[in-house]
Amino acid sequence: MFLEQNLILDLNGNFKLRTDKGDVIGVNGGMKPAMLAMLATASDMKRSRDWLISHLWPRSKSASSLRKLVQLTREDLGIYSDVLESTKTHLGLKGVRLAAWRAEEGRLFFEDAPRLQSPLFEEWLRTERSRHEVPITTRALAPLLPGRERNPCVVMMQPHVVSDIPGYEQVVAMVCDQIVTSLRSHGMVDVFDLRDLDSNQLAMFGGDQLPNPDVQILVRFSKIGQQSQLSIIAKDANTNRVLWTLTEATDSPRQPPFSLRKLTEMAGQTVDGVHDAALSRDGRMSFTQSSEGRALFSAVHSILGMSVEGQEIARSILCKRLETERSPVVGAWYAFSFANSVGERGRGIDAAFFEQAEHHCARALETGSNNGLVLALTAHVYGFVLRRFEVAAELAEMARKRAPGLALAWDVSAMNAIYTDRVDEGYEFALKATKLGRFSPFKPYFDASLAIGGTLTGRHREAIDTAKGLLQRRPGFLGVMRHMAASLAQTDQLAEAERCIREIRLRDPEFVEDRIHDPDYPLPSIHSKQLIAHVLKTCGR
Repeated sequence: MFLEQNLILDLNGNFKLRTDKGDVIGVNGGMKPAMLAMLATASDMKRSRDWLISHLWPRSKSASSLRKLVQLTREDLGIYSDVLESTKTHLGLKGVRLAAWRAEEGRLFFEDAPRLQSPLFEEWLRTERSRHEVPITTRALAPLLPGRERNPCVVMMQPHVVSDIPGYEQVVAMVCDQIVTSLRSHGMVDVFDLRDLDSNQLAMFGGDQLPNPDVQILVRFSKIGQQSQLSIIAKDANTNRVLWTLTEATDSPRQPPFSLRKLTEMAGQTVDGVHDAALSRDGRMSFTQSSEGRALFSAVHSILGMSVEGQEIARSILCKRLETERSPVVGAWYAFSFANSVGERGRGIDAAFFEQAEHHCARALETGSNNGLVLALTAHVYGFVLRRFEVAAELAEMARKRAPGLALAWDVSAMNAIYTDRVDEGYEFALKATKLGRFSPFKPYFDASLAIGGTLTGRHREAIDTAKGLLQRRPGFLGVMRHMAASLAQTDQLAEAERCIREIRLRDPEFVEDRIHDPDYPLPSIHSKQLIAHVLKTCGR
């Protein structure tokens, strides 16, 4: 029975639910606090069941999962279980109030929110955090010189470490170092490290003044007793909007509390999160407009759009960069755009086209053979475009060793295995890539590899679900659509398969049984050709 006593849900920093006398009520597990927080932030503390399901389980749409979550949450609430009200259509909170927001520098709204791999949940969280912004006060840097073209500027802040045991500064330094190193290796931003008081970092900006930062990154670590928490926050310095946050907590007595593998994953995911925010089509990061088309972001944005026109735009931008600088990253991206043109049946694909792709790969590798991103990008070109699979496999392996947390290295390895009909190994590599790269702007590529691998290994329903989700974000992605048609036919969805084939032929009229057996037709393997030829024979007349 509900006790007549108000509960207070406090989302200042970490999730806390307490009585008005200060007694804490333990609500354990990621989805339970997430559900309560979403209810508490509604105007009337009520949400529809359908809304909650779509935000918590975007793929399964499971009503039974929500019922189970409500049951488990009530068990945690104990004698206060009646505060969670339920009807056939809605859930709500009664006798609960949301604690007032306390503006404290470095604090995030619902900082320990779980990572649910749900775009709708992430969007809700970004919106709420934007409403509860707190400024990070570090802006004593010179303004950008008028008319000067530049890369976006990212500043690594001095970290915050709170611990009752000395020595944990090394844990935080390791994460900061990996973020800085990875951002610099990608070449898409200029990085200024406020922790480094010895190097002449201004020299890398070509002057004696640093422009105002576009992004600020702050790493926070606390360890009190056995409780450890590591948080990484990235903000758009122009709008003070939270672009990225990641929090890991543990009560393990292990020293150090987080493994090297976990720290590497967190650093890699932060880099992915910053890049993804910059490349998002909704324009939520203001600095993407500052580079007048010359910044690498502009070209990569076009490449990731997966249109033939986008690849041509990207190469025109990158060509200008290559005229003034011999960057291995720029050269590798230039070569990578050729792969997308081939897969999407671009114009002017002839012997000279392939010679250009190989030339730019070779130039990028001359000075970038120690860069995991360069190795991964060129491996894809050597595999998919040039069909030199042994070279591609060697480059992909080098990329994995050089940058084990780089999801693209695993994705390239997945596709190279598929090209040589090692489909089971390719599927496992693709799973690894999607796990590491769930926050990456490359995620459509990783999902594509997983969908194609699913089709070729007989996981047809999983492949269809993955492909449909991807095609909502990248409509007309031909490589995925060709394999989805096969999976639809294999699951007796013949009308859907026929509709998919018709859509493909609007962009690729050569998608017919006789043509796809040609050596230059862009299907990844003999297995793909055989499977899709059978589908075209059945459904593609």
